[in-house]
Amino acid sequence: MNLQITQTTTISSANQLPVPSQIRKAAQLKTGDKMSWSYNLSTGKIELLPLPQKWGTYLYGIGRDLSDGTDATERVKQLRKDRILS
Repeated sequence: MNLQITQTTTISSANQLPVPSQIRKAAQLKTGDKMSWSYNLSTGKIELLPLPQKWGTYLYGIGRDLSDGTDATERVKQLRKDRILS
């Protein structure tokens, strides 16, 4: 099941883009949170993701399971996927 909230906003004359309150609350975003933007040149899709507040906590133990033969690239892809879904 794909649960999704879709809202529309308008870019201001100062090139600012408001975050709709329903999305802000659902994603638990606060004033001062940093966001990461990416633009896919081939598809024209824009992706906007919140960055972790505490990178140390987010990255703690990231490599501990790689000694079991886990591919590092696949591990990073999974972490990114988990970040998008959470």
